[in-house]
Amino acid sequence: FRFGGRGRCGKETVVCLGDSLTYGYEVKRRAAWPALAGEMTSRRISNKGVNGLMTAGMLACFNQDVIRENADAVLLMGGANDILSGLGPDQPLRHMASMLARAAAAGLRPLAGIPPAFCPPIREACASMADFPARPPVYAEYVEHALALSDRAHCALLPLRSGPSRPAR
Repeated sequence: FRFGGRGRCGKETVVCLGDSLTYGYEVKRRAAWPALAGEMTSRRISNKGVNGLMTAGMLACFNQDVIRENADAVLLMGGANDILSGLGPDQPLRHMASMLARAAAAGLRPLAGIPPAFCPPIREACASMADFPARPPVYAEYVEHALALSDRAHCALLPLRSGPSRPAR
């Protein structure tokens, strides 16, 4: 990715905002994918992932966690917890659209992370959040709409899944 700007430390800066998949659940912080991406690309990557965060929480902390970072780009990856908690795709898609609009208004390049599909085994504590067997089709619908949203917002994609996606631009 080329952002064309330099953050406050002289490197291109990307803020990653998302849930446990961004945070690096059960992974040492230096082994989470944002830290590894920073090492591989010599960019400053700020990991603002939070275990269990839903898109409403991402939206609520967007100004504090993203705008104040003086970044060149923001990578948004969320929605899985929304769907697992029993929500349909509409609400998390509205939240993602709002964050993309805020990013554009702030002059940040938006990037969209498409997380992996739900797959077993899933922890018992997570499985009790919702009717897990019924959630994968809802999540697949969310991902399809999120891909279309990222197209409309001219987002580059970071696909962390197999299946329908398009390469990063």
